[in-house]
Amino acid sequence: SDLQHNNSAAWCCNPLVSDLESLTPRERFVLRLVCDGFTNREIGEEMFIAETTARGYVKSILQKLHVRNRAAAAAEGNGDIGLLDQLILRKVQF
Repeated sequence: SDLQHNNSAAWCCNPLVSDLESLTPRERFVLRLVCDGFTNREIGEEMFIAETTARGYVKSILQKLHVRNRAAAAAEGNGDIGLLDQLILRKVQF
């Protein structure tokens, strides 16, 4: 249908979609936690990983989203939290 075609066109051409798509499933989950205000320590506790590992994920997310800090990353993720949740649910694997 035309609606499906238009949605897929928007999906492939939206820079936010391609930036979020560039994140690994674990990075998407970390971004979701960042959006919820989790610190690196809390992310580590939630995911059963070291705080330094959580910090590494956040750093990678900042680079891939082309933002300077976690607040900007959270703003990007919160800009389309529905899309972020869709991507997380599509590829939930740790």
